[in-house]
Amino acid sequence: MVLRGHEDAVESAAFSQDGQRVVTASMDTTARLWTLDVSRLQALLRTETTTCLHHEQRQRFLMETPEQARSGHEQCERAHGRTCGMNLAAK
Repeated sequence: MVLRGHEDAVESAAFSQDGQRVVTASMDTTARLWTLDVSRLQALLRTETTTCLHHEQRQRFLMETPEQARSGHEQCERAHGRTCGMNLAAK
């Protein structure tokens, strides 16, 4: 997700405790407060990365059940041609 609004590079960012907002500080000497669309961030985490989130991360960030998280991790790994530790001896 791209947050547009600074005129120069962002030097730092910090999330609110509830994860709903982020404040950014830029080399252009401005600070901006952003309200985040959590569902959009979750969709991006599911679809726009080739690094698959581990099941613990999927539970925490995507609010999945343990079974959904395990299955989602395995599906992501397979989609990128990886085996994610599945038992290949059993055919």
